[in-house]
Amino acid sequence: MTGASTPLEGEFFDYLQGMMDSFAGKENELAHDNERWIAALSYLGPAFIYTYAKNRDSELIRYHANQACLLFAAWLLAGAAKKLPLVGSAVKSLLRYGMSILAFRGAKNAVALKKEPIPFIGELGIELLR
Repeated sequence: MTGASTPLEGEFFDYLQGMMDSFAGKENELAHDNERWIAALSYLGPAFIYTYAKNRDSELIRYHANQACLLFAAWLLAGAAKKLPLVGSAVKSLLRYGMSILAFRGAKNAVALKKEPIPFIGELGIELLR
């Protein structure tokens, strides 16, 4: 019986080890998947407060929550454009329409796991947060 192998040796063990390794890799993928969607949710109005408070340890979520905070502040400031005489309502609508597009673009970057600043507003935020 010196030539007999134990159950933990050979092809069967290699197969089990491969299965365990693949499951471990999928857990990591699921963590990234959750992270990307939470970061994308930051762009839904004041939801950035919740995503930032609950996920401070994630660099991706923190980055997108900061970008969403700046976008939300700009959204609120666009409301002041309504005070302009004659064209205020139209200017406010155009600004908010543009910011909706920027929010979509930020969410798209979050889902793609990219940390790219939002055009116009994002660069300012990076400079302010340094």
